[in-house]
Amino acid sequence: MARSEVRKKALRYLVYALIGGLIIIPFSDDAGMLRFVALGGFLVVMANLIRLVKISLILSVDLFPPKGEGETKRVDQVVYYGLFFGFMVSLILLTLEIRTLENTIHGGDLFLTYGVIGLVVGALLIVILRFIYSRLFHNGSRRYSVFFSLLFGCALALPMIVSRMNRGELDLGEVTCENYKINWKGEDSDGDSHYLFLQMGEKEERFTADEETWNLLYEGGRVQLCFVEGRLGYKVVKEIKVPNDE
Repeated sequence: MARSEVRKKALRYLVYALIGGLIIIPFSDDAGMLRFVALGGFLVVMANLIRLVKISLILSVDLFPPKGEGETKRVDQVVYYGLFFGFMVSLILLTLEIRTLENTIHGGDLFLTYGVIGLVVGALLIVILRFIYSRLFHNGSRRYSVFFSLLFGCALALPMIVSRMNRGELDLGEVTCENYKINWKGEDSDGDSHYLFLQMGEKEERFTADEETWNLLYEGGRVQLCFVEGRLGYKVVKEIKVPNDE
C-alpha cells in the first residue's frame, strides 16, 4: 500500500469517526426514538475505529520509518514484555471492575473522561520513552506493540483504577434509595445480562439488574436504586429493587 494511500485512508476514517461522534452528541440524552440516531453514530465511530486498527501497523511504519533493527538487547525484551504485561493487567482490571462501573451513576462519564485522560497519559509516556530509550522504537513491529500497549492499556486501566478508588469501602457509607423511571428494558443475545435504561434527570443511563428483579419491572414503571456516594463523588448502586408502591 503506497504511503500517500494509507495516510489518505487513515484521514478518511478519522473524519468519518468524527462525523459519527458529532451525530452522537445532540441525540445521546434523548429518551425517545432519536436515541437510535445516536446508536447509528456510535456504530459509525466503531466501524471506522476498527478500520483504523486494521491499517495501524502499516500507518505506524509509514509515519515513523524504522531506523534499522540492530542488536536486540536483554533490556529491550524486558521493557517490551513489561509493557505487554501492563496491557494484560489493564484487561484484568477491566474484567474485575466493569460490573461496578456499569452500576455507577454517571459511570459512562467516568469511563469517557478518564479514558481520554488515559490516552493522553499513554501518549506522554510514548514521548518520554522516545527520549530516554529511543532504540525501543527502531523495530517496526515492536514499536507498534509499544504504541498499542501504552495507549490502550492506559485508556482502559485509568478508568478502572479511578472506579476502584471511588468505591473504596462502600459498606462504611450511608445508603440512600431513590426511585427512577424505566424508559426501556433490554438483555444481551444470550439472555445472561439484563439491563434497565433509566431516566436520570435529562440523561438516560443503563444499569444491570438480576433476572428476578428485572422480570418484576416494566417499561414506563419505576425502579428503586439504593446507592452509596463514593470517595470521588460518583454514586455506586448497591441494590436494585422493586419500589414498595409498585
